[in-house]
Amino acid sequence: MGFRTIKGEEPFPILVSAKANLKLTASITGVNMNMGRIPITFSEVSTGVYLAQGMVGVCSSEQMIWKIVVFDGIQELIQKEFEVKR
Repeated sequence: MGFRTIKGEEPFPILVSAKANLKLTASITGVNMNMGRIPITFSEVSTGVYLAQGMVGVCSSEQMIWKIVVFDGIQELIQKEFEVKR
């Protein structure tokens, strides 16, 4: 899972490779400020390739660190932090 430049209040794609036929979900939370929990649901777009759309809010800080955690319904698969600049 990689990230391009992400801007607050603009949708961005989230692409994950994993085993086929999983029910992937995720949540995005703020690391350096409580911004609530953003739920994410994936669709399997081809065998073992999952796609979702994410969007994060704009923060009053110049830079905001977010964390996405991807689950397969049983366990955590991926945890990654990413930065959004105003």
